Formats: sequence, C-alpha cells, structure tokens
Amino acid sequence: MRRFENILIYAKMSLKALAAKPTLNTFNAILIYFSEWKKYLLKDNSEVKPILWISFNAINYLKKIIRPQMVVFEFGSGGSTQFWSEHVSKVISVEHEAEWYHKMLSDFKRKSLVNIEYHLIPAESDPDHYNKSIADPRHYISDDKAYGGKKFESYVRMIDQFPDEFFDLVVVDGRARPSCIAHATNKIKKGGYLLLDNSERKHYHPSLEQFTKNWKRHDFMGPVPYSYGFSQTSILKKI
Repeated sequence: MRRFENILIYAKMSLKALAAKPTLNTFNAILIYFSEWKKYLLKDNSEVKPILWISFNAINYLKKIIRPQMVVFEFGSGGSTQFWSEHVSKVISVEHEAEWYHKMLSDFKRKSLVNIEYHLIPAESDPDHYNKSIADPRHYISDDKAYGGKKFESYVRMIDQFPDEFFDLVVVDGRARPSCIAHATNKIKKGGYLLLDNSERKHYHPSLEQFTKNWKRHDFMGPVPYSYGFSQTSILKKI
C-alpha cells in the first residue's frame, strides 16, 4: 500500500515540476531518479553516505565538476558539510541554529573530519524587521516566520572575512539567501560556481538577476533526497 501511495505522490509532484519547469531536463530527471528518490525515503540520514539535500540531477552535475583541490563556502550545514569534506580540500560552513550546530560539530569530531571550519552565528534582533522585504539583499531577513523580528546580517557577512575570488564554490542553502547571493559573488573565483537551492522561489530572483547577470546558469528541477517535495537547484558558473 505504501508503495502505491509513493507512486501517486511522485506522479503528483512530477506534474507540478513539469508545470513549473516544462523542459526535457525536468522530464528526464523525473524518469531517471524515481528509484533513488524511493530509496532515500526508506532510510534515515544515518544509514547512507552523506548526500546533498538538493535535486538529484544537480547532485549528478556537481559530481562532474567537483575537484579535490576545491575550497567551498557553505551557508547552511548538515550532511552536505560532510559530503563536501569528503570531496574537496576544505569546507567553511556557517550555521545559525545552535542545537543543530552542536549536534553536527560532535558528529564531525567523532568522524575526525579535520578539513571543516565550522561557525555558529545566530540571528540578531532587528526592530525594523517587519518593514523590510525578504527579496531585498540589503535587509538580511528570512522568510521563516520563526525568525520574525530578527536578521542574519552577521551570518551573511561571515564570508566577507575572505578575499575576493577566494572560493571555488559557494553554496547558498541557509538563511537570508538574497543577501547571501549579494555577498558571495565577489568571493567566487572566475570559473568557480554559485549553488542556490530552492531557486524556484520568486523572492530569490531579483538577487540572481542583479549579481549573476552574465554568469552561465544551469537549472535542475526534480526529486530531492529524503523529501516528498520536488525543488529546483541552480548552479551558476562565473565567467
């Protein structure tokens, strides 16, 4: 019975994905990744090798461009941080949620992952929060209602400590993503990459258009590990 329910869910999400992104790539992802999607639904995160929680077709693309010498910066942390640790020379990750940070830090130490630089930077009070726009990169706020009255300016500005064109890849999969995009682009090397998860969300689009206007962009809409929902991941190359 559960298998039949999963097929129905997959069919429903496939139709929504095709309506949002009616391309051959979307159609192919739906056909190719059903078995992978189903496999991850049946497991918990501790039972499989760490994987990025982005669309499967984006993961497949990344595996073709990742190089061992890369240095990665990551807004948002988790199993993805361990994934990067195992594939690149160094990953610098910033996290806003204290309980999750300490859980992951303990896990990284237990596994002796020495090439992770991990930072906890929580949200700050912002009395002007409700007069701001989540789409405006100057405002540093999140669309998560749990963070009403707060901003993520220090969290975002963490990347400013590094020189321009320092990183091979910056992952934007945390809070205040329009602001993260604005601060990340100068920090990426020419020929390097920006990864934005959930890029179908319209309030991310103005920042992408403003700060990555001439970059080469690939969109990957499709199923995601551990999730019934489908989403779009965008990977942009700085040229």
